[in-house]
Amino acid sequence: MRTLFAILTACALLFVGSAGQAAEIGLQAMEVRLGLADLEGGGGSSFIFSAAADLGRLTPDLGLELNADFWTKSWGQDYGYLGSSYNYDWTWTNIAFLGHLRYDFARDGGGFRPYAYGGLGLHYWSVSWDCTGCSAYGWDFDETGLEIGFDVGVAAEFGDGSGMTPVARAGFNTNGGADYLYIQGGLRFPIGR
Repeated sequence: MRTLFAILTACALLFVGSAGQAAEIGLQAMEVRLGLADLEGGGGSSFIFSAAADLGRLTPDLGLELNADFWTKSWGQDYGYLGSSYNYDWTWTNIAFLGHLRYDFARDGGGFRPYAYGGLGLHYWSVSWDCTGCSAYGWDFDETGLEIGFDVGVAAEFGDGSGMTPVARAGFNTNGGADYLYIQGGLRFPIGR
């Protein structure tokens, strides 16, 4: 616990030097993204849809974001044993609300703006498993849960930010339910400019 406190204190002191400039807190832009999530544990891949709000800058290099992610994955398998036929159907759904700190890397003044992000999220997940032919054994179930997760990644904006701007992201999310790697592309829309 002391190590975590020391790391957080060091990060806070690192950003205090640039905190003398006025913060620009408030809704700056909205973003929509579509991508692919690769689920760990043999779950395969699924489309992931995200929406985000840029909440402004704490310092010139450090910003705040709120994100909402959604993906669902279904798969099935047929199985036969001793003349009986079984069919397994799984469905896993994840809805996440994430708060990110965003660190912008040095820019060359061009249209490529790379950044890294990370933060905590609240994940609501639902999983159901149906086994046709297995119900006599009680093998069907539905379960839901609420987990706290961690999200980290790298991204880039491809434009000067004055209008609709293409964005790309790659990251990893661990949440106690279904961890996943993801890649996304989307558009960023400035608000009030």
